[in-house]
Amino acid sequence: MKYKAFDSRFNIALFTSLLLLLLSGCAVNGEEETVITVSPGTAVVTLGDTEQFSVTPAGTTVTWSVNGILGGNEGTVGTVGADGKYTAPSDDDAAPEKVIVRAADTTTGLSSSAIAFLTTFDANKRLTTHYTAGTSKSNTYSSGQKNIAVFKDTGAGVVNVYAVWSDNSSGPYKVYFTKSVDGGSTFDVPVLVDDTSSGEQFSPALAADGNGNIFIVWEDRGQGDADIFLRKYDSVTGFELKKQINPDATGITDYDTTPSIAISSDEIYVTWEHRENSGDNYPDIYFAWSSNLGDTFTIKSFPSSFGRRPAVAIDPAGVAYVAWEYLGELVQFPDVPTRIRLGNISGGELGTTLDLNAVSGYNARFPAVAVDPDPDCNTSGDLICEVYVAWQRALISDPKFVSEVINSYDIDLAIV
Repeated sequence: MKYKAFDSRFNIALFTSLLLLLLSGCAVNGEEETVITVSPGTAVVTLGDTEQFSVTPAGTTVTWSVNGILGGNEGTVGTVGADGKYTAPSDDDAAPEKVIVRAADTTTGLSSSAIAFLTTFDANKRLTTHYTAGTSKSNTYSSGQKNIAVFKDTGAGVVNVYAVWSDNSSGPYKVYFTKSVDGGSTFDVPVLVDDTSSGEQFSPALAADGNGNIFIVWEDRGQGDADIFLRKYDSVTGFELKKQINPDATGITDYDTTPSIAISSDEIYVTWEHRENSGDNYPDIYFAWSSNLGDTFTIKSFPSSFGRRPAVAIDPAGVAYVAWEYLGELVQFPDVPTRIRLGNISGGELGTTLDLNAVSGYNARFPAVAVDPDPDCNTSGDLICEVYVAWQRALISDPKFVSEVINSYDIDLAIV
């Protein structure tokens, strides 16, 4: 046994010495082979579109292939020319999710590859064209992330796309708006929704009515606290007068933030967080209801709401559904995990409130809500409007209102 162990070590040492000698000889004789690299390393390519790939060192003569097929295949994986220009296939049924584009050096045989992810989406478009990227910050945060709306003008045969966000390109954060009248192919230069306020503006949200009019809500800090404003945009006349939604008694400083808006027929619902002061960690959920497209509003709050981040959707019959992150009542977050609560409103009057299923030990946060668009639901005995609520399920090892330690995220969905 001792002899065999010694013999094994001797063979390994001999092999290692020969390998080092061989590699050393290659280096001495100048036979190192230049490695080539394909750029970009990854790319997202819309079906039918192209992406230009290149190799370094520049000038290297290479042959191109896609998924091992020299030059590619037009009907399945796409094609690549001698110059590295890749053309994705146009058939959605035959195209894979991704392909490997490879370049092989014709002299050395060395090769390098890149991944092209194939998608039916059009190329990304930058909406913040009014400032130089890298010099300013923008965000789209509002409850339910309702920062984009689409309206199809059946008479004109066009699709209009509208978007809002807040950015600090002019110094303080302000709300900007842009629209597209060609289905999102091109967008107008962004414009300020309100250029009269001296305060910062955050959390914009918007919705479109059945005629293509746009209603925008946001939080404004121009009066010493935070207030919710609404402004209508008409495609013919432009912006109309802005209107404050939340009640604001003289001499009282409170904070109304993170609005969400939904429209059906002549009805508008706006929801938001209401804090008695800036340090209030347990806001109430307020809502405003209008039956005349914003001329007047009725304002109420959910009883024992103790929540944040509300989101609202409305069904074809005018019943609104509000989902929010419930912080608890007798025992509250962070002593207990947050969960999602859902309430409905009909004709401006509160209906039932429901706690959605929660996973023990996890915090349920950031809800978004949508409703069955069938125009017959809720008006027929045979059809029921289904409500869809999605939220983030987070495992938090150190829950608190700031600087909490989050271990993982999941996305949950409830159908009510």
